[in-house]
Amino acid sequence: MKAELEKKVTKVSATRKVVYVIILIVCIITIAIGIYMQFFREEKLGLILGLDNLYTDIDEEQYIELKSNFDNLFTNSLNFDKQDDIGNNEKDEILFTKYDISQKQDNFEIDVKVPYINIDNEVVDRYNNDINNIFIQKIIDIFLDRNNVDKKYIYKIDYTAHIYNGILSVAIRSNLKEGNNPQRVIVQTYNYNMNTNENVTINDLLELKGINTQYATDKIRDEIKQQEQKVQELNSLGYSVYARDYTSDIYNIENATEYFIDSNGYLYVIYAYGNDNFTSEMDFVIF
Repeated sequence: MKAELEKKVTKVSATRKVVYVIILIVCIITIAIGIYMQFFREEKLGLILGLDNLYTDIDEEQYIELKSNFDNLFTNSLNFDKQDDIGNNEKDEILFTKYDISQKQDNFEIDVKVPYINIDNEVVDRYNNDINNIFIQKIIDIFLDRNNVDKKYIYKIDYTAHIYNGILSVAIRSNLKEGNNPQRVIVQTYNYNMNTNENVTINDLLELKGINTQYATDKIRDEIKQQEQKVQELNSLGYSVYARDYTSDIYNIENATEYFIDSNGYLYVIYAYGNDNFTSEMDFVIF
């Protein structure tokens, strides 16, 4: 009887040891994951959950570099992600500079490079028609008015084009000084899914990058709020700078109209105030 009791006690003791070991292992794993996540955050969470496109915000140093390099994106050429297997010949067939004009006369100075998207599709046809109406027509108007000595024009157009994950993104920028009007910068963007032959919305790009819409809106408002504060400081010093209102609905991400994704996967949301006003002021946020 005594031997049997001792046997049961020994069995219970062994079971408890196994339970304690399991608890200890779970605790160690939990602590390890906590430390791991502290240093690697969202990108490692994506690996743990099996999410390949969970968004990781750009660090501050890199963000500053991307912002300062924005103008250098406008190289008047098509860039593409290495994963998109596209040769130079095919690249030239997809998009090329259709109008490359550089002229200077008494009352105008023109330096324009306007792209043409060479894809046979109704969506792309709308893009090209829009490009003609906004950019090409202005060139024609300037040439027709070339003998008007009372009005001087300075007109420049450049563009940046990218293919990323099968999405063709084009951003065209014009800089216009017309007579006594303030200088005006206009930006128009076009985003086309080459796999589905459809227009790409801002929501499509957010989903591609795994970005929450509320997060995107909050980030935009935070950045515009900083710009608004700078504008207020400049206005208090007597400078006239285009006013922002970070609470405006235009900064809701779903209302964004100008955006593109570059060949490295960076998403640019652009607020070119010259699209509707005589101003060269512009803000953009990068994801």
